[in-house]
Amino acid sequence: MAKYFKVNLNYGHQGAGKRHESNRYLRMSSNANYIDVMDLAKRMPGVKKGMKACNEIVEISRSEYLKGKKRKEEDFFIKQLKNPALRH
Repeated sequence: MAKYFKVNLNYGHQGAGKRHESNRYLRMSSNANYIDVMDLAKRMPGVKKGMKACNEIVEISRSEYLKGKKRKEEDFFIKQLKNPALRH
């Protein structure tokens, strides 16, 4: 059985000292812990490196995960990360 997490991340490349904060919704294996989630989240494209990457990690239900994933499909910032042509 999988575990589901909501991770609040800081994204860089916004200018000196600036950041964009966004939630990501992750599905992990049943034996995953918070360190595993943080390690995966820090490797996502655009996420700030080091201790500034994750603001919060919360284990959530499957239904919350599905709702969150649906909302993220409409997030323009995430769309830009996936499609560089939208950036300019």
